[in-house]
Amino acid sequence: MFSLSIFKLLSKPGLFPVRNSKFLTKDFYLPVTFQSFSSFQHSRQAQEFVLKGLQQIEKGNFDSALEHFISSNEIIKQTMGEGHPSIIMNYSQIGSIYFYKKDYQQAVENLTKALELAKKSYSDEHPVVLGVRKTLALAYEESGNYQEAIACHEKVLDFEIKNRDFDPLSVCKTYNKIGVTYTKGGDYLSALKYFEKALEIEKQFWHTKDRCLGLTFTNMGALFEKKGENEQALKYYNEGLQLKLKAMGEKDLVTASIFQSIGDLLAKMNRTKEALFCLLKVHDIESKLLPRDSPQIAITCEKIGAVAEKENPQEALKYINMAIEIRNNKKEENQKELKKLYEKAAQLNMETGDKEESKRCSEQAKKL
Repeated sequence: MFSLSIFKLLSKPGLFPVRNSKFLTKDFYLPVTFQSFSSFQHSRQAQEFVLKGLQQIEKGNFDSALEHFISSNEIIKQTMGEGHPSIIMNYSQIGSIYFYKKDYQQAVENLTKALELAKKSYSDEHPVVLGVRKTLALAYEESGNYQEAIACHEKVLDFEIKNRDFDPLSVCKTYNKIGVTYTKGGDYLSALKYFEKALEIEKQFWHTKDRCLGLTFTNMGALFEKKGENEQALKYYNEGLQLKLKAMGEKDLVTASIFQSIGDLLAKMNRTKEALFCLLKVHDIESKLLPRDSPQIAITCEKIGAVAEKENPQEALKYINMAIEIRNNKKEENQKELKKLYEKAAQLNMETGDKEESKRCSEQAKKL
């Protein structure tokens, strides 16, 4: 057997390559096991396109990866027919890439196709079907179709509960996913019901060092923040952080995620020094664990700059310049972000008395 993940869904509370949500719900990997590449034996070219597509995903070249998987699909359809099991993997990868690109309609379309084909080849309880269904639930959720997302999560949950050998922490995660989806849809009572179920399971593992610890409290914090109950949100975020620190310490990206959620909330509450402390923690953790040119580090630097500006424009400028340096590594992809950063740098340089640098930054912004 050849094991593939549908897609590397590394994120932070939200959990894609860039943090885009305060919730901690998604697995870092959605593993799906497919048949070995012998299934491509009638088309070496289709196999090569898949391998190149996977390599491009690893490099972060998602547009190129998308082209390779689409090409592989076309060859398989022509040589082996659309019902061939290998297409399930391709549609899953294509859907996941569209998800990353935030084209949720295309993500849903391709993942739905993958699910339809998977159900023809495997039982509803098969890991392939479950894996595709989990990813499809995320695509529905991000597209705002919360009912369909919950329906997918519920089918996964039903299997997990009936399967006595299933990991209880996996059930805990699914309860959390359903709770988050209800929260996003504004149904807070239903969300809390599922978070409470998740918490009952999570409590049984508080003595361990499992990565999932702190998950439920953090999601409850996000719920109360969404409701505008900031003090209650802060309480749950902190409880989640303490559990996560106990389990994983500070050298963990999910720990960084919770620090960021707390920092963002404190900034919103005008508790600037506390917010800066948390966001600098995030930067410290990410700098140790992520590549120097990671877009996530750039986002964190931008946040620090925005908060530090109120207290220390010089310090804010330092982090804005860091963000500019990272964004410039992929200038064509980041023109909108770079324009805003250069405009902010121009403003901060003027405030700190460097008129020449302010003029240079303004000129850079105009070019974008």
